[in-house]
Amino acid sequence: MTGELPSFDEIRELMVSRKPPLTARVVQERAEEPDRSASVIYDGVNAWYIDDGTTVELRPAEDRAVLIEEGEAERFGPGMDVYVHGWVKLSIDPRRMAYLEKASGSVVGREVLLGRDCWIVTVVGLKSDDEVEFTLHVDVESGVVVRTAREDLSGEVLEVRELRLGTVHVPER
Repeated sequence: MTGELPSFDEIRELMVSRKPPLTARVVQERAEEPDRSASVIYDGVNAWYIDDGTTVELRPAEDRAVLIEEGEAERFGPGMDVYVHGWVKLSIDPRRMAYLEKASGSVVGREVLLGRDCWIVTVVGLKSDDEVEFTLHVDVESGVVVRTAREDLSGEVLEVRELRLGTVHVPER
């Protein structure tokens, strides 16, 4: 990254980069009040454990998942697309943002938020045919979107709190 502030393209590369294993609590607020939250463990590749207090998702790979609701466990897959907890996964793994590649934006600053050093980025075009501006706080170290605020909906934010990054161990060759 060059100069004082990186380009939006450099931030987009950081956002879609491979993540380390991590733990976090994701909280969505509406009207400045908590609306929903989930505890998350992500292995940085494909495996997820997400508990939102109603549903537990255990996903060892993209094409299969175990969902536990009201004490009942159901397995889906292998070979099945199951969409659950997308609101949690988008901030932690921004590769899942369908229109990120086509979006335009600018880096407007840097600050510490929720204990993480973040780039502040304004982005337009994250939703299909939608020119709504989002303000993202992107973790400098990992590319996780620590805070997402939609500028046309005051008081509605999604935050990745208590973000803890792990390490990766691979066999020596």
